[in-house]
This record gives sequence, structure tokens and C-alpha cells, in this order.
Amino acid sequence: MFAMKGKTLTLIITDGAMAIRNAVRDVFPEVRHRLYAWHLIRNATSNVGNPAFTYKFRKIMLGDYEIPVFKRKWVQLIEEFGLEDKPWVNNMYEEKHMWATAYIREHFQRCVSHLRFKEFNADYESTHAVPVMQTCIELLERFAAEHICEIPPSLVLDRWTKKVKSALNDASGFTRVL
Repeated sequence: MFAMKGKTLTLIITDGAMAIRNAVRDVFPEVRHRLYAWHLIRNATSNVGNPAFTYKFRKIMLGDYEIPVFKRKWVQLIEEFGLEDKPWVNNMYEEKHMWATAYIREHFQRCVSHLRFKEFNADYESTHAVPVMQTCIELLERFAAEHICEIPPSLVLDRWTKKVKSALNDASGFTRVL
């Protein structure tokens, strides 16, 4: 939380170790906890030991399927390799909401929609001369405008503030070459 400067986390991706799972559940109960795909592939390799299974497991894990399609493909996979009684495989299915794209996609799409909405609003506000975001870049831009004799036009960006663009004029009224 210190590293996030007090901001609330929305998502944590881990290797799925039980100690980390418990810590996430206890410390961040509202945070979405996902499993890292690389670790899942490695675990599939070590727990099942069949490269063909690992390949198909990865394909189903990362596939952009609707939930009913994912379920059907999962059943086909398990039957194909005869893994109905394999504890690791059954546990993975129980935790599908933590790793399967089919189950993660719904939340992801809501996040993308929300970010697009915020970006649209920020863009609208920016075009109507309302500052949306202030950064320390303005100081750097002002320094460049005050200390560099010529600023090539290719370096003056549309997003530069009006104050900085006006600083491109010398006090004598002589406009710098742009």
C-alpha cells in the first residue's frame, strides 16, 4: 500500500502460492486476485507431464471464448487426456475465475469501457481549455522556451500549455524562430 501511495489496488497477479493467496485474501479482501499464466503453464507441465496437454491447456486458458464454449472445451480436454480424477486439474477448474480469459474478460471489458469514458471526458475538457492534468513537464517546457534560442517546430507539441507557448516570445517582443 505504501508503494501505491495509499491508492486502493484493484488487481493482484501472483504465482498462486498458498501463503500469498492467504495474504491477499486477508490484507486486500476486495482486490481481484489472478494467477500468472506462466506459472500455470509450468504447473500444467509438472502436474500432468504431457506436452500435448500443456499446449491445449494454454490454448484454452488464453482463448477468447464465451463461458459456455470454455466449459465445453474444458470437458473435451479432460476427457481426451483421461484426467477426470487428477486433483490438480480439478482444482484448476474450480479456480477458473482466476486464470481463464473467458471469466476474466467480463471484468476487463468493464475496465476498458470505464477508461475509454474517462479518456473521452478528459479529451473533451482539454479541448475546451480546462486543464485536466498537470505535470512537471510544464517546467521543462518553460525552461526550453526560455533558454534555447531556437526551438524547431517539430519539437513544439500541440499539448504544450498556452503559458509555455507564450514564453517562446522574448521580453523584447521578438518572436523566436519556430
